[in-house]
Amino acid sequence: MIKPELFQYVNESVNDWKLAIKVASKPLVENKIVLVEFISKLISETIRLGPYYILTENIALGHISPDKSILQNSLSLTIFSKAISFKNDGKHNVKFLFMLTSLDSNAHMTIMSKFAVILSNENFRNRLNDVESYQDWLNLYEEYKGIK
Repeated sequence: MIKPELFQYVNESVNDWKLAIKVASKPLVENKIVLVEFISKLISETIRLGPYYILTENIALGHISPDKSILQNSLSLTIFSKAISFKNDGKHNVKFLFMLTSLDSNAHMTIMSKFAVILSNENFRNRLNDVESYQDWLNLYEEYKGIK
């Protein structure tokens, strides 16, 4: 589901949600999954709509509607060592920033529905806190990918 080159654990302090989006998007740009314009579009949408992609405490699925800045369907994961505030209300903090890119609405919904099933599992969400490496992620994902 997430390739090794699209996983990163960020130990440095990131104090700004815009920087968090830029950091999380970097592997997508470097691997030619999105154009750099994807980043500004996601930031603009967040300013306009608020952090609509925060799914639950500390977990977000950053995405925009399919458009020309997206070159491939993909899912990436950036884990920040400390949660970042995406809104100054104490409720919109993100430590796990998944990034979804999709070329069309069907791919968008397919990836989101698979993702939602796994994230609906409380044990999975709790164990996500122990992930600090790609191998940790892979082990966790392999354990939970078959849940329905």
